[in-house]
Amino acid sequence: MELLATTGEEAPAGLTVVIAWLWLTVAWSATYWILFFTTGVVQTSSDAAYLDFERAFPAADAWLAFASAWCAINCARRRPQAVLWALVASGASVDLGCMDTLYNLEHGKYASLDAGMILEMLINLSSFVSPAILIPYFWRNRRRFGT
Repeated sequence: MELLATTGEEAPAGLTVVIAWLWLTVAWSATYWILFFTTGVVQTSSDAAYLDFERAFPAADAWLAFASAWCAINCARRRPQAVLWALVASGASVDLGCMDTLYNLEHGKYASLDAGMILEMLINLSSFVSPAILIPYFWRNRRRFGT
């Protein structure tokens, strides 16, 4: 039974899984962009408009990765800021998911179900599922983090 440093309460159930998920978000974002710029293997098209659109994402993804990392660090330290950074990361994730999904819908990208597009669909799905899990989790457990 692990206690939270800020409140002396028991850590919320699933905290280790949440921290791992946040670090996975950071790792995935870094891996995606390394692959995008070095191999092109994650690119779903060689169309110039698509590539220009994708090249607009690294800064926003870096923000999501930063917020996720900072949330994970604050979770591990049992600090109240974990709740704030979970909300920031979740907002960034939804924003990225909305932009990417709308582009894919407007340009008929989901019609081709090759490996790259299946990966893209999983990314889009996780952009919405992750916040749908993280926001209620952190809001429900906010007092355990001392907020």
